[in-house]
Amino acid sequence: MIRVKWHGHSCFEIWGVEGGPRILIDPHDGGSIGLPRPEPGNPDIILVTHDHFDHNFYKPYASKETITVKWREGAFSIKGIKITGISVPHDEAGGKIRGKVTAYKIDYNGIILLHLGDLGTEKLPKRTLDEMSGANIVFIPVGGVYTIGPVAANRLLENITPNVAVPMHYWVTGMTLPIDPVDRFLEATRFRRYRLDTNEFDVNKDALPEPVSVFILELK
Repeated sequence: MIRVKWHGHSCFEIWGVEGGPRILIDPHDGGSIGLPRPEPGNPDIILVTHDHFDHNFYKPYASKETITVKWREGAFSIKGIKITGISVPHDEAGGKIRGKVTAYKIDYNGIILLHLGDLGTEKLPKRTLDEMSGANIVFIPVGGVYTIGPVAANRLLENITPNVAVPMHYWVTGMTLPIDPVDRFLEATRFRRYRLDTNEFDVNKDALPEPVSVFILELK
């Protein structure tokens, strides 16, 4: 069993409930985007999807033992965790406007998680979609402007069909970024949705929900 915790925006923390490496993805500094600063446990692994200020605030969380990976493509393994970095565009022009980001596909004790970073288009090559296939949990941006928006996010989920979709990179109270709230995504989706009154949830490989279940987390 693993636990997933949301620290706002695109920042997530993942660890094994019964032990195992702690992973932190795309930490932000809080204040620069109007959110509380993340307070994760001590991460063993930090994954950064791209070098933008609201995703790359990793140094304060990294100890001498922490392994930090910044937008690395291809397959690799760290502390027994299999990870694949998948290059995707940050815009609808193939990366010509905002460059590329690295989505991370993570195999944590047989549960496959996919963090899509600041993905800017759902129009991806078949090869890229094939690399993303098989994900149990997908962290997907839905706020638009800098990433895909509500409609594109739903179309992409139709292709990936994870068990759980977790919206991210959307406006919440206090945020200073001009992006859409999650309700715009929910209005556009046909998938089952569950509003949790917490910012974390557990996932058991043998008890995954039916695809596609949307978990909306409450920032604490």
